[in-house]
Amino acid sequence: ESSIVEKGRLGPGQMIAVELGSGEFYHNNEIKPKVAAKADYAKMREKAAVLVDKSAFKGEREMSEEDLLLSWTAFGWSLEDVGMGVADMASTGKETTFCMGDDAPLAAVSDKPHMLYDYLKQRFAQVTNPPIDPIREGL
Repeated sequence: ESSIVEKGRLGPGQMIAVELGSGEFYHNNEIKPKVAAKADYAKMREKAAVLVDKSAFKGEREMSEEDLLLSWTAFGWSLEDVGMGVADMASTGKETTFCMGDDAPLAAVSDKPHMLYDYLKQRFAQVTNPPIDPIREGL
């Protein structure tokens, strides 16, 4: 404990960095201006941006029901993904917001078929309430 210089928590979107060569420690408010100053991101965006005109939806389908289901399967989409995510984005033009919880079982223990990348999935921000370790989480 005597060698600890500083304790704290990172909030959403915050970061810390350590320069291993010099041993320097950087806080969130020191990192972001350095990264932002490295390039003219506004000019890069203007140069690379492609404006896409809105187009009307066609009334008829371009794929058969069978081909559509095959393409959903190829991309790992389920009826729920399409109904809750894709359809919502298509109708509102905005990204769908989901809850933080992920209660789907891991692919390795699931009795449903999964795409290969489901077996390589990592889970982040697993939160417990109340904290499992209130001493260490009570910073």
